[in-house]
Amino acid sequence: MKPKTRIQKEIARLSKRLPRLTEEQKAYAFRHCFKHYAIKRANGTNICTECGHSWKSGHDLADTICGCACPHCGMELEALRTRKSVFSENEYFSIVTTCKRYQVIRFFFVKSRYKAGQAAEYSVFEVVQRWIAPNGKTTTIARLRGMSIMYYDLWNECSDMEVRKCQELRAYDINPICTYPRQRFIPELKRNGFKGDFHGISPVRLFKALLSDPRIETLMKGGEIEGMKYFLVNPRIADECWASYLIAKRHKYQIGNLSMWCDYLRMLKKLGQDLRNPKSICPEDFIVAHDNATRKIEALHEKERAADRRRWEAERREREQQRQLRRKKDAEDFIANKSKFFGLVITDEEIIVKVLESIDEYYNEGKAQNICVFGSEYYKKADTLILSARIGSEIIETVEVDLRTLKVVQCHGKYNQDTEYHERIIDLVNKNATLIRERMKAA
Repeated sequence: MKPKTRIQKEIARLSKRLPRLTEEQKAYAFRHCFKHYAIKRANGTNICTECGHSWKSGHDLADTICGCACPHCGMELEALRTRKSVFSENEYFSIVTTCKRYQVIRFFFVKSRYKAGQAAEYSVFEVVQRWIAPNGKTTTIARLRGMSIMYYDLWNECSDMEVRKCQELRAYDINPICTYPRQRFIPELKRNGFKGDFHGISPVRLFKALLSDPRIETLMKGGEIEGMKYFLVNPRIADECWASYLIAKRHKYQIGNLSMWCDYLRMLKKLGQDLRNPKSICPEDFIVAHDNATRKIEALHEKERAADRRRWEAERREREQQRQLRRKKDAEDFIANKSKFFGLVITDEEIIVKVLESIDEYYNEGKAQNICVFGSEYYKKADTLILSARIGSEIIETVEVDLRTLKVVQCHGKYNQDTEYHERIIDLVNKNATLIRERMKAA
């Protein structure tokens, strides 16, 4: 990405001036990024993965428990009983330094390859730089990464170190396995309470918070490290509870478990209590107060759930009433439109074709025949008359007649399949269409 702002242009220029890794820094990375093993074979032979030297050991059990040192290169080794001969590992190494007015954290990708009987092979190249201004704003210089989600460490070694977009920054959040001990810090960090100990927090995250969040600065200067870690990970809770936290500290209240205490404050807020009242937020017996608040919250939730159930039941009854009204209106409309055809029967002495005379009959017809005469609401169609062709009590086919033309539109049996009586039923209805016309005229 081409740098656009003044700061990006300045950082892109300064990045090119950063020194290369020294041999001392490389040696530190190679030594501390990886575990170094003495490969122990079944015949008692030990092989150093660092220099490839092999030797016999007379105290196999002690070496296995305590490790050993290579007699050739002096490297402290961890015993590893295995038949493997080739090992490879990847890790990250960081350098914390400054450049002009910026705090800079440089990340290097370190690769190792061990083969029994050969000296270890190492390589290292820089992949990310995080530049932090005195106000906490961060700019990232980095190489391109592969797009694969499964393989995180796919760096394009041939790509340039360039300014990267904000959307990509999560891909460049790196937790290095070790950091070079010689470090440099901008004066603003020392002013805000930083004394060189990261307390297990990512340097980038800690520096950004110290330079931009007065709360983290206050906690660092006060030595409240656990509180700082908690609020750093939970910024929303810090927003809610910070004022109460200051009040509690002002009254010298000892907070045993900060996470539980913040949960207690959030329960008090739901109960409508004042979070700035020391009597509420600094109880003498915290466990008892926490349990009381928990019971009140549970009672409140149960009350809300009961109200929800009453509302849902009222809505269900209202929907049922609306359905009943719709059914009643559909039945009234059906009778108004189709009652003139009630009692109409067409027969040839074997097949009887009768009009469906209620919405329930539409439902039963559709269910018996597995057709959509009810689901598609044919009983609402003003220009359609539905008849059922039967032999005895058995339904043969269902017939639809267009009242505008008095012609059969469709006639099907079960599953919309035609039966052997199909043509005979159609002819029977069409020939007796005058019976339908007479009912229409009489109405």
